[in-house]
Amino acid sequence: MAALVTVQLRNEMLAEADVATAAAEDGDTFVNNANTMLAVRNNSESAIDVTMAKQRTTIGVAGIGDVTIADVVHSIPAGELAILNLPTNGYIDPATGRSDLTYDVHEDLYVDPIEFVNL
Repeated sequence: MAALVTVQLRNEMLAEADVATAAAEDGDTFVNNANTMLAVRNNSESAIDVTMAKQRTTIGVAGIGDVTIADVVHSIPAGELAILNLPTNGYIDPATGRSDLTYDVHEDLYVDPIEFVNL
């Protein structure tokens, strides 16, 4: 997997975001925190699924107990830019501090983690 570098943006810069990192064939990893979202541009003619892998099978929820979690899958429509707000609890590898992404198709797909600053 390729390690993606996070781009820092202020709110007014979002419309001008240049999502330029080509998705790696075997997937990507990124630093995932409360301020990080994922910008995904699908330049293909078909929808593409972006999957964030769970790192555990359950997470503890106060007042409820253990809850089973699943991989998070987003379908990005053809020709669209999507800004994804992804979960952190249960989706960050404790050894690396990163989340893992895979794609059903990587051609014509561009992915950049973005971190909002000065909110």
